Amino acid sequence: MFKVRTTLYAVLLITVSLWAQSDLANTLRAFEDKPGYVQPIATSMGTLLNTGLVNSARVGKGIGWSFVLPVNIAYIGKKDHSYKYTYNTGCKELRQEIYDDMPDGYSCPKDDFTRSLTAPTLWGNDDLVYVEKYRINGPNEDDWHLRQVATLDKGHPTIRKFVTLPFVFPSFAFSMEHFRGSFRIIGVPSIKSIDFGGLLIWGLGGQYDFSHFIDPLNELGINISATTNFNFWSIGYSPTGEVEGELNLDGMTSFTGLVAGYKFSILEAFMELGYETSSFKTSGHLIDHGTLDDPSTPENESEIKPNIKVKGRNGIRASINLAVQLGVWRPVVGQSLGAQSGTQINILQFGKEGK
Repeated sequence: MFKVRTTLYAVLLITVSLWAQSDLANTLRAFEDKPGYVQPIATSMGTLLNTGLVNSARVGKGIGWSFVLPVNIAYIGKKDHSYKYTYNTGCKELRQEIYDDMPDGYSCPKDDFTRSLTAPTLWGNDDLVYVEKYRINGPNEDDWHLRQVATLDKGHPTIRKFVTLPFVFPSFAFSMEHFRGSFRIIGVPSIKSIDFGGLLIWGLGGQYDFSHFIDPLNELGINISATTNFNFWSIGYSPTGEVEGELNLDGMTSFTGLVAGYKFSILEAFMELGYETSSFKTSGHLIDHGTLDDPSTPENESEIKPNIKVKGRNGIRASINLAVQLGVWRPVVGQSLGAQSGTQINILQFGKEGK
């Protein structure tokens, strides 16, 4: 497995390192039919990308600017270790068929069309979880019984170790008339040696300070503003060998909320509270050549068709932040709590605030 050498590669490990494993085909099939198994990827991208844009609750009337290279950190929590898996037992299809040799008493009950169970995610444990389904046809009476016919994927032993996920996402902002607009972008080219198909992330944000309409707030040094941001990301994987083809993940995250802060001297404490979303879609086409001596034999091949939408554990996110203003140097540190907990460290932040 390739070595992670930068902070950026640490978060790329969420996706890329899970592909560098012996059971490659089985893991890739999760992007075809098991959105819950890979849901922590969506949740983590929301935690990483929905923070780092707000550096103050105040936005002045004059022209201002800022450049920031924030380090955002997401923490994999307990809720990222498992998910609820609902499946079809095959009972409905069985009851709709008429078989001449169906023995009495072996038809399945009407209330057993679907079942749910708790299964491990990519970050989960090694427990085997069995899926039980009714046999729809077969030559013997026993074939109408409920059978354990499959097991769900176990957690990945390498990915499970990475519970702290850092990410660096440079951004630029300009402000005037109490409005701040921000833009950020980062890209990584494809790296053939690790079958990495490239990464592109970009985002837009806006913040409006409406506390200038309320004189008592200004007199107290309190600022309240509204903020929103949208981020878009794409990552690709193009394996060769046992599994060959292309897998693409295209996602979006967003955050909308309020910012309230109090400034005293060179320090400002501010809090964000709002609602965040995160999701991604999978696409592409892969061929699993199998693992026999002659993997190119057509009868050993099977298709993998990624085509699912994965939603993160969207919900309320709140953060508490402390900012320092020393000339053009304006570091910010903060801690957030939402679907996951996260940390924001904006040490390399420089700017000028409009009056």
